[in-house]
Amino acid sequence: MGEPWKDEDRDNLMFRIRNKDNGAGEICGVTEKAINSYFETNDTPEDAERNLKKYHNHIISKVVVFIEKGRANSQGYYILGDRDFDEW
Repeated sequence: MGEPWKDEDRDNLMFRIRNKDNGAGEICGVTEKAINSYFETNDTPEDAERNLKKYHNHIISKVVVFIEKGRANSQGYYILGDRDFDEW
């Protein structure tokens, strides 16, 4: 996972991962609300960032499933929200 950045307009934590099938750098992310809810922490930007760092392997495994299912948004990004996070 590349160095994360914040999408201030949407309260998403964004990062890149390498697609193992084609080598492309996929832009991925998770909403702050989803990550804090899933890991049962306070709903703050700081907790979301801590959760991303602490549980990055778990989050990557969920994003990989998203990529495999072709669940990109209209911009071609793979963003996990509340329902997506709990789906797998």
